[in-house]
Amino acid sequence: MISNIEGTSSIENSDRVFMYCKNIDIQGLANIQYKTFFHLCRMESISFDLENKIGSAFLFGDSLQSGVISIITIDDENSKVVKTLLDCLLFLERQTGFNSAKSKSDFHNDHVGFPEILSRIKILNKSLAKPREKLKEDRSEFLKIPSLEK
Repeated sequence: MISNIEGTSSIENSDRVFMYCKNIDIQGLANIQYKTFFHLCRMESISFDLENKIGSAFLFGDSLQSGVISIITIDDENSKVVKTLLDCLLFLERQTGFNSAKSKSDFHNDHVGFPEILSRIKILNKSLAKPREKLKEDRSEFLKIPSLEK
């Protein structure tokens, strides 16, 4: 049970889902200052809501100049977590000028690069979006009222 000063919290006994990408190496991240980075996050509504305990957070093992960042996203549904992570990765791609289409992978080591991570999250997001669209279609079919024409 989560509690606060007034008593029990509004998110008592609620389930959470998270996704964590550890040590993402992004070329171009070293050129961004902390203040600028977090200002851009705010401008693009990338944040963590402390009251509802959902959103995304960036974790730094070192300074931004190392070019390595970790991301954790937390929400109440799988599809929302994946979408939030995808939004963060696309944000990083835009801000660092990293072009995943032009980047080539080095298959001679165990390192998984930013383009592969971004590609996999896009595929996962698309696969989770299809059931949502199907559910919307099914609901709209169910809610259709037949016309009363005589």
